Amino acid sequence: MIPDQITLHTLDNVLVLTYALPTGCQIYRLPGEYLRVHTPSSEARTQDAPIAGKQFVRLLSLEPVGHYALKLIFNDHHDTGLYTFEYLYDLSRHQSHYWALYIAALHEYELLRDPSHTLIRMTSLE
Repeated sequence: MIPDQITLHTLDNVLVLTYALPTGCQIYRLPGEYLRVHTPSSEARTQDAPIAGKQFVRLLSLEPVGHYALKLIFNDHHDTGLYTFEYLYDLSRHQSHYWALYIAALHEYELLRDPSHTLIRMTSLE
């Protein structure tokens, strides 16, 4: 589904997508970190572990790709994922669920959102 309006709020680090639906206007606010860790780039899709350490990544700009996608450019130099409008709509509609799965995966792999911290697991010396 193609959004009726696309707005990048760089100060708030959110991409705002507005859809005019038969039931009314639906507005989704997708944070930069959420979009970065859910990149559709092939390099990220082949990894088992979730993308970690992106809590402070910022959306710098976006570029339309034809009439089907956006290329998002982040301040960590990531710009290889093409976010199709269908994928963005899916990320929008299921944001709470996908975020919970991401946080759970970070925990499972003992990774952190904050790039300035390292998780150290203490093991018993018995």
